[in-house]
Amino acid sequence: MVDFITGPMVWISCLFFLVGTIYQVYSIRKLTRKVQKADKKKVVPEKTDFITKDSLSFKIRMLKYSFVGIHREKIALSILFHMLIIFTPLLVPAHNILLKQSFGFSLLSLPESLIDLTTILVILCFVVFLLRRIFVERVRAISSFSDYAILIIAAAPFVTGFLSCQQFFDPRTIYLIHILTGEIMLIALPLTKLVHMVFFFFGPLISIHKQTFGNGKEILRSEG
Repeated sequence: MVDFITGPMVWISCLFFLVGTIYQVYSIRKLTRKVQKADKKKVVPEKTDFITKDSLSFKIRMLKYSFVGIHREKIALSILFHMLIIFTPLLVPAHNILLKQSFGFSLLSLPESLIDLTTILVILCFVVFLLRRIFVERVRAISSFSDYAILIIAAAPFVTGFLSCQQFFDPRTIYLIHILTGEIMLIALPLTKLVHMVFFFFGPLISIHKQTFGNGKEILRSEG
């Protein structure tokens, strides 16, 4: 069983992730078509009741939306989190050693201390998102069991990886759990909402919705 988890299962999960992600990107692209670019219109007026969007008063009023609402701070946190969750595993020295042994090349490796820091940041973000789903009423109302399960699946490789590097508990057992949870996440990614991590970066390349890099506006087919 251990040989299967550390051997064939690694290749199966990686292949499943690659094929599944390519299919998902293709599927989303297939749901779009080109149309004439619409004229840009201002959605929010620059000035309302003599308070401009750049004024201190307006910014103070918008602070209540800075984390639980839609605002720049939340967007910045989201971008930081997605970058860390994707690039941290690619820059782990141990991962690149395995990559070198398997394929003859490796990526850039960051110092262990920096990897520990980014991993802790990712774990803290997971904790914040979990608490947000539990305690923010409007988020809790639209959260299902699968949302919590997906959050745990995504967090598990980082938690077990950190425990393994710090030699907590039985190192060999934690190491095997780390590999297994990583494989589960790779398999789950193209099948669940986790695929949004890929679309977070590739979305701008396949459509024009929300000022992206494609050719045309995104038109999704109605399910009705």
